[in-house]
Amino acid sequence: MTLERFQYLIRQRLLYLETERGKTQYRVTREGGLPSYAIRTVLEGRMPGLERADAICRALGLEFRIGEGEGEQRTVAGEREVSLAELEAKIDLMLDAVGRIVELLDARPPKPPRKRRRKNS
Repeated sequence: MTLERFQYLIRQRLLYLETERGKTQYRVTREGGLPSYAIRTVLEGRMPGLERADAICRALGLEFRIGEGEGEQRTVAGEREVSLAELEAKIDLMLDAVGRIVELLDARPPKPPRKRRRKNS
């Protein structure tokens, strides 16, 4: 796996953990028994060693595997086993859809400010 791919997976998982579970990057590293800088250094461009990569994956709730290649690795999503390439394709489709929704929302004219009612004294 390339550093860029590892960074992408970390960012996606952090986004999920923050939006769905309310966990910050700092909280994830601390609860995972990692130094506070562990994830940040990877996101800044430094490839970790195997032990640190495994610890980061465990802290994020990801499975760390060493195999023959990305196409050969398998993971379980629900009860159906799918390849990582299939999951990546689905994630890319979802990100494209979210991007289009954001573009549509940004293109809408802003709502006029609401008028405040005055209280009778």
